[in-house]
Amino acid sequence: MSGLRTFAAALVVACAAMSQTVSTEILGLVTDPTGAVIPNAELSARRVATGDVRTTRTNETGNYIFPLLEVGEYEVTASAPGFRTEIRRGIVLQLNQKARIDFQLTVGQQAETVEVRGGAPLLDTEDATLGSVIEQKRISELPLNGRNFGQLATLMPGVVYGPTRMGIDGQQTIGTRAMPGQIVGVAANGQRDIAQNITLDGVVATDGFKSAMLFVPSLEAVEEFKIQSAVYTAEYGMNSGAQANVAIKSGTNQLRGTLFEFLRNDKLDARGFFLAPGAEKNRLRRNQFGGVVSGPIVRDKTFWLANYEGRREVRGTPARQAVPTLAMRNGDFSEFLQPRNRWYPADTNPTATRLIRYPGSAVPVPNNVIPRSLLHPVSLNLLTYKKTSPFPEGGFLPPPNFDEQARAANSPLNRVGTNDQVLNSDQYLGRFDHRFGDYDRVFARYVIVESLWVNDPLARVTKFTSDFRAQNIGLGYSRIFSPTIVNDLRFGLNRIRANQLAIQTNTDFTHRELGFDFRVVADGNRTLTPREEGLPNIVITGYTGIGSGNVTFNMNQTWEVADTVSINRGRHNFRFGGQWRGSPVDNEASNLPRGQLQFTRDIVGIPDAFAAFMLGFPLNANSAEGAPLAEIRQQKFGVFFLDDFKATPRLTINIGVRYDYYGVVTEPGGRIRNLSFATGEARVIDGRLVPMLVPDPYVKKALYDINTRQIMPRASIVYRLSNTTVLRIGAGQYYSPQQTNNFNILGLNPPFSGSTVYQNDRNRPIATIDNPFAGTPAAAGPQAIVMLGNLRADRGGRSFYLNNDTWQWTAEIQRSFGQNFVTAITYVGSASSNIDMTVSNWNNPDPGLGAVQDRRPVPFYVDSRAPNVRLALGTVRRLETWTSANYNALQMRAEKRYSRGLTFNASFNYQRNNSIGYGVNEGGPYGSNYTQDPRNRKADYGRSQIDQRFRFVFSHVYELPWFRNARGFRGLVLGGWAVNGIIQLTSGLPVTVGQTGDSHNTGPASAPRPHIVYGEKVQRVMPGRTIDRWFNTAAFVRSKCDGCAGEGIFLGPKGYGNAGVSLFDAPAHKTWDFALFKEFPIREGHRLQFRYEVFNFLNTPQFSAPDRMLGSATFGRISSTVINNREMQFGLKYSF
Repeated sequence: MSGLRTFAAALVVACAAMSQTVSTEILGLVTDPTGAVIPNAELSARRVATGDVRTTRTNETGNYIFPLLEVGEYEVTASAPGFRTEIRRGIVLQLNQKARIDFQLTVGQQAETVEVRGGAPLLDTEDATLGSVIEQKRISELPLNGRNFGQLATLMPGVVYGPTRMGIDGQQTIGTRAMPGQIVGVAANGQRDIAQNITLDGVVATDGFKSAMLFVPSLEAVEEFKIQSAVYTAEYGMNSGAQANVAIKSGTNQLRGTLFEFLRNDKLDARGFFLAPGAEKNRLRRNQFGGVVSGPIVRDKTFWLANYEGRREVRGTPARQAVPTLAMRNGDFSEFLQPRNRWYPADTNPTATRLIRYPGSAVPVPNNVIPRSLLHPVSLNLLTYKKTSPFPEGGFLPPPNFDEQARAANSPLNRVGTNDQVLNSDQYLGRFDHRFGDYDRVFARYVIVESLWVNDPLARVTKFTSDFRAQNIGLGYSRIFSPTIVNDLRFGLNRIRANQLAIQTNTDFTHRELGFDFRVVADGNRTLTPREEGLPNIVITGYTGIGSGNVTFNMNQTWEVADTVSINRGRHNFRFGGQWRGSPVDNEASNLPRGQLQFTRDIVGIPDAFAAFMLGFPLNANSAEGAPLAEIRQQKFGVFFLDDFKATPRLTINIGVRYDYYGVVTEPGGRIRNLSFATGEARVIDGRLVPMLVPDPYVKKALYDINTRQIMPRASIVYRLSNTTVLRIGAGQYYSPQQTNNFNILGLNPPFSGSTVYQNDRNRPIATIDNPFAGTPAAAGPQAIVMLGNLRADRGGRSFYLNNDTWQWTAEIQRSFGQNFVTAITYVGSASSNIDMTVSNWNNPDPGLGAVQDRRPVPFYVDSRAPNVRLALGTVRRLETWTSANYNALQMRAEKRYSRGLTFNASFNYQRNNSIGYGVNEGGPYGSNYTQDPRNRKADYGRSQIDQRFRFVFSHVYELPWFRNARGFRGLVLGGWAVNGIIQLTSGLPVTVGQTGDSHNTGPASAPRPHIVYGEKVQRVMPGRTIDRWFNTAAFVRSKCDGCAGEGIFLGPKGYGNAGVSLFDAPAHKTWDFALFKEFPIREGHRLQFRYEVFNFLNTPQFSAPDRMLGSATFGRISSTVINNREMQFGLKYSF
């Protein structure tokens, strides 16, 4: 509560002002011919597209400012008595830009006018924020696979794809939920992609789960897209990573529009590098189509914009399965008696190993044909049931369709087909802008995306549909109280709903109709709800199984209110405000919602799993878990104050401070629990401290303490060495909240997840498919627990969960050459602490002999429901916030603004990014899941999984000058061509070598590494490497504990491997995405554009990392690519 009171006091001081708006402004100094300032000069800024005019006057220091402007082209006029009026035209204001337009008025009559045409200066003269604007020209003209403009973020130095490359291929999922095209997750200047923040028209657009934007506005509807990558000012908070700001177009005084159609087809694509000769390519058909239209309702006052984009996509992946033959489905297993048959290719003694015997006896059934009377009716129902069956012949296990060919090849894979995916998506966007007189402006914008993803694998019975809806609302109100005081208020709502259903879900089907009954034992032995209904997971060893698709539900929302006040006083421009965000996240998931049956070859007398299925004897059964719902709630507040001080005409000093409060995450239904070592909760039993699982189920309680002192100073100095050279230096502190997913998985703790396992008697089976729980309940093994927070001895052992704390600093020199070309050399550094990390082996013992459970650091726990009953504690998945990272980079960039048909951008980045524990759970593709030694995690310090050491990117849009204005045949055929492209040259990501198995005897969730052989070298780039041997595989030998059996060697003190992390680079990537456009003028103001886009134009294989697990048969070998070989896309656009 103390933190909340602190926030409330700060909020009062801030006059209830709130932030995170789009602070785009024009400012400058007005002087006379001698350089003396002109106070009280009158200035106006007119937005050309809408006729909107803002007016102000210079203060006593000659400075003026137009704060909180919209992007677009402006005309700025300056006038004063005794001086000629000067008009600057063609000033194109970009997103979040602070454009300095200085005037030096000449003596004369005020009625005389001097006109100057020229764009806004490219130099950043007002603060030290590192960032880059991608204007509409590049958004719409550069080649983009899947039409995802988020890929353009990586054009700027220091910005790389997040390790999962989400969004890059236009087909994305979160878990198994389909997304119609999420924005690419980017890691900026050493900060992880989950620390990014994306706003749309100044309001929140990221989900509350993993900070991803789960919809992509149409390229034609986006005005500009800006990434701020480091040292942004105090008005930006709630994260420490990239600030991505997307501005949607507004209507203008002219009726304008664009219609488009884009096509992708696998027939146009190259074959994959590793695709076997004669093998079929994956099937792809994708159409993206739609349009955007805008115009005025009332000229110069009211405007509208409407946008629609549809996506129709079909994918198919060739697949093969092993399914029982028609004879087996009738109990005939005589084929097994043939020597070396396809089902038992290595077995040469059919009499001893493949005879099926009558249950409970040693008598074999004649000819291995099970009498019809012994076939279990439930099993027969599963093969013949018509209701909700995906097959015309009925049942839930498909028949073979490739049996003769498979038999001839001696292969059990006797069913062929495709795993099919169908995605239909529709996106609607509307925007309304209105001006009430000269002082009040409002806008309203609404986006809704509705998609249906159907995942229909070859097995068909596991088919599921995912119904996805994304909505984003943005409302804004700007009030000009005076020429020096402006207020901007924003409201936003971002809502995501993903609902995955199996084909039997929410129908009148119940699995009890088939003759068996699965119940949720952990929840009062209740029956399944209609939403949970479907077939249990039926595993049949050696064959395709049976089971309905999984059921999941996710509804996450972020509500936001934000406001900024701008006050200009003398040489100071003050901005203050803040924001509030509420983030309710509802998530439903489980591993076995309907339970599981497992049929194997282990029942005595039944040597085949499908024969056991037909007889109805499972080896074991799991009770159903159901689909429990966790409701995560969190509120965040932030306030800030910022002063842009014009110390001299050449020197600007920015001083700001921000306070953010991230509230404790709660679950209103009390369905999340934590393992507590706190005084008063943990117990001392037999002289040992035993933690307690708290609170009682369905009791709401704060499970951890938080930091309420998140005060973040930020400052920068910008000095104009000349009119063409600027020096910028800045530093600041940034806090980033931890991902909500960390709290959601606390719902996996007992009794909200897990199932009871029942084991059958192998010698005399008594449990059957219709009564699987007649077997013996398996002895309750050690319980796996999820634990959140760091333990603080100074707080009585309470869990303390911190937020990512980052300091950033930069120094940059910018130099402009003329009006349209700018270069920059930049140093960027950062140091981060309290980064969240998953330590799944936290309770694993050190390497050694003996039972793992007896050697665990914390072998027992108690439950708050029975605080004196000691329970066995197994694996603990610890979610901590202690990891650190550091980043240093040298960056260079050159940019030519669009003129004479050409714009280009070149960037180079050389970096060193080190951290502890950037593993797979945190998004790293080639690192360990967790640290090797949970009690010496500093040994895992090394290159981060986002350390792309070298990176060069060049992009261009070039309208060929030849015959551009020609008429007739020459203009139709030879004119109107454009050549555009993106070239990226990047070094490989670091790779950590692990080893298979548990030769340390530390139990599940271990992450052992091998030893490096004495005298062998492991080089970051091995000379002569090939895809068959990418690194020196002879340099590694298996590590093991002292005395443990098996191959490997022991090296003290504990036996952990001495190989470090991130030892060598994965393959570098070299891509060229190319586009060739031809425009056909239709009539004045109307044009048709034909587009040919090629991704990975040179068809260069972009290899993935090699197999990095010692003990694997393919250790050191590369067998896949990270992106596809050459792909083509055709498009048509009609614009007016």
